[in-house]
Amino acid sequence: MRKIGDNMKLSDKKIVITGSLRPMTREEVILFLKEQGATVQGFISDQTNILIVGHKQL
Repeated sequence: MRKIGDNMKLSDKKIVITGSLRPMTREEVILFLKEQGATVQGFISDQTNILIVGHKQL
């Protein structure tokens, strides 16, 4: 699994988020990803580049 760092460019990437993302809120994660140039999608499509899988929501 890769971690976001200087080597991983998120500009022009389409990302979908699932599950709970503790300790950050979903809004914080979305803001961070957008600041890195990513587009956050609400659903998976054939254009999705990255899927972030969080914890199962209870």
